[in-house]
Amino acid sequence: MTKRRFTPAYPAELRERGVRLFRENRADYTSDTAAYRAIAPKLGCSPDSLRAWCQQAERDAGQRAGLTSAEKDRVKELEREVRELRTANEILKKASAYFAAAELLRIETNQMKDVLADVDANHRQVRKVFGFTCAHDCFSFCFG
Repeated sequence: MTKRRFTPAYPAELRERGVRLFRENRADYTSDTAAYRAIAPKLGCSPDSLRAWCQQAERDAGQRAGLTSAEKDRVKELEREVRELRTANEILKKASAYFAAAELLRIETNQMKDVLADVDANHRQVRKVFGFTCAHDCFSFCFG
């Protein structure tokens, strides 16, 4: 996993002030880049941060193509919800597999009990028919 660089969270008031300063003073500079470089140090942020704020403000105002802040927030919310649902789905799949295995084990155990009951009944019948008084006599007769 790549290590992400620290990005300070600037208050909304500072971002709004930066956008306002850029719009008010843009005409004083030869290019947008020159304006960003001159105004950003006064705000204590990087020129690239100021540029991103101004472009986002233009998107929010409908002056630039792209997602508005509200749309970006909605996308983040939906992505988080998808992650949570995928996690829940994985948990449910694992639980389903666990309970299915437990049910199979229960069925196999019941079948084994039925087989053992049949063997015991057959054994009792053999002892009764041949008159064996103990299991040892019966075992010796059958397997001896």
